[in-house]
Amino acid sequence: MLFRSILLGLTATPERMDGKAITPDFNNRFSAEIRLQEALDQQLLSPFAYFCVTDDTVNLSRLACGADGKYDINQLEAQYIGNINRFGKIQDAINRYITDPNGCKAVCFCCSIAHAEWMATMFNNNGYKAASVTSKNSKEIDKYSEQLVQGKINYLCVADILNEGIDIPEIDTVLFLRPTESLTIFLQQLGRGLRLADGKTELTVLDFVAQANVKYNYESRFRALIGPSNSSVRKLVDKGFTVLPRGCSINMELQAQQYILSNISESIFNLRR
Repeated sequence: MLFRSILLGLTATPERMDGKAITPDFNNRFSAEIRLQEALDQQLLSPFAYFCVTDDTVNLSRLACGADGKYDINQLEAQYIGNINRFGKIQDAINRYITDPNGCKAVCFCCSIAHAEWMATMFNNNGYKAASVTSKNSKEIDKYSEQLVQGKINYLCVADILNEGIDIPEIDTVLFLRPTESLTIFLQQLGRGLRLADGKTELTVLDFVAQANVKYNYESRFRALIGPSNSSVRKLVDKGFTVLPRGCSINMELQAQQYILSNISESIFNLRR
């Protein structure tokens, strides 16, 4: 319940996965609220090392995108599934940013069932231990969760099944392999790795950043991570994040940084227009 309260404190309109407001379930009142930044500073959650990795193997700016920033899943699948160059980027980032690529406990968020299955196959074909869990085999979630904890697998590829309700504190790595349009879902997915666990020093996050549709919102994601600040998100992205919670860091590869800055600038321009 503590972590649910933390996430609720981050969203303007707390909601469930079905899109309905959660406040009526609590008689429209909350007895207490704690923000993500405060929980991190109080060491109630694991600190994070967030890496924005350049994904120049796809261009999402040309894909159909609704006003809510949601991409067409079929178009995302066409970009991701079978993209060997993209898997090479993912593998390179894993070897560069993860201390023990063959000993981590990672959850990989994918855009669809087919994408999750393809990613698990690619991991296994390249010497990693992986499995996929989706709505097709959701009954096996306990089995694969236990295998992840025991180290029998290191990469659990999922499609919208570990957003909430599953507690695996040992998760020490999160891979965002798809654009997540909902801030609520993004925070829930990030939250899978923020639980405290024995021997866990921090959560490693790899966020694969491509050219995005102007309707996609990067700014809200980083605003949620940094919390209240007198500096604009665009300035912090450009000059560096100096106002993060204790023990946390955000690092951006140069091209990924330019993709994000361009997206924020275009969004501001459209808003003003």
